[in-house]
Amino acid sequence: MAFEIYLNFSDGKAEEAIKLYEKVFNGKRHPDIMRFKDVEGFPLKPSEASYIMHAEMGIDNIVLNFSDVTDQTPYQRGNNISIMVTCDSSEKVEDIFNQLSIDGHVRTKPQETFFAEKYCEFEDRYGIWWQLIYHAKTN
Repeated sequence: MAFEIYLNFSDGKAEEAIKLYEKVFNGKRHPDIMRFKDVEGFPLKPSEASYIMHAEMGIDNIVLNFSDVTDQTPYQRGNNISIMVTCDSSEKVEDIFNQLSIDGHVRTKPQETFFAEKYCEFEDRYGIWWQLIYHAKTN
């Protein structure tokens, strides 16, 4: 398993933050940036079209993930950071989810998405936001 930090930004500030963190921490930005406008059928206001859906940056042995929030997921201080766990199986996603989501708030149940074989997002009973993901291995 790998643990990563996921940062969410309001008002389309993710790109600005990426540039700053890249400079300050000598980060290595992944060249592919996914924008909300690139995902077909995603409900957006015109002002949100260029918002970042997902971007990554490596800083030493840590991976920072970045996303702007839209009206679909309102920004509040406290929900702007989550722990992302990259699991080694779909079953591991389910197992961790079943244990940590009890008495919490589920935003997305474990499911297949266009970007992962299994993904979910939830807040545990202690107010910690988690994202669990499993990328199928391809040959």
